[in-house]
Amino acid sequence: MEVSTDELAELSESQEISLEKLTYGCVEEILARALKYVQETQCPSCNTYIDPNSSSTEQCQNCETLIDELVGYTIESAKENLMAESGRNYVFNEYDPPKNIIWFNIDQYSTDMALRKIDQYIRTWEFHPSWLYCIDYIATEVSEFDNYHKFRVRWSIPTRCKPIPRETVCIYFTFRVSKIKPKNYPVEVSFVIETNQLIHRPGKTRFREKWLKDVIESKIKYSCLNC
Repeated sequence: MEVSTDELAELSESQEISLEKLTYGCVEEILARALKYVQETQCPSCNTYIDPNSSSTEQCQNCETLIDELVGYTIESAKENLMAESGRNYVFNEYDPPKNIIWFNIDQYSTDMALRKIDQYIRTWEFHPSWLYCIDYIATEVSEFDNYHKFRVRWSIPTRCKPIPRETVCIYFTFRVSKIKPKNYPVEVSFVIETNQLIHRPGKTRFREKWLKDVIESKIKYSCLNC
């Protein structure tokens, strides 16, 4: 199976990544990096490493699936890395505080209010518009002094070829509503990324789109290994 840079570009378009919009003349290098990344991936079905420059028939159909799944995310990651290396990406000032919103007090808590505030907070994040998300209430855990209200934000990148993505990544929000603090005290909000136990707090953590990409890529590789 031979995969040229032209074919890789077509695959990237199927992932709704607009190569025409790329600047700084780095398209060819981005495609080369994507090819190299795919080439280093081992197919679990035929036990061979994908060789984009080979016309060997030993590679199986699953190799094409691996390319289709990995190439979209790889190109986006390579694009970000190239822009970072060239110094043309926006560099956050370390003294600039992460963006936050005004949440609400303990006596104002409701499920609808929490859903609206999560959405409002997410809109302060910076991520590619191809990412879509939905927010759901999960459950409430009751303790002696607090109620912990759990919410899930499920992320994915639907495309024309795959309107229902096979892999998603979730961010879990928790609202800690105290039973003993004064009612005019603010609720405590935190969130964690799927597969990661590190607790983030609004106003103290800067969201990174890379968190989502890393989880998606690891899921794709794991699912391919278990094909």
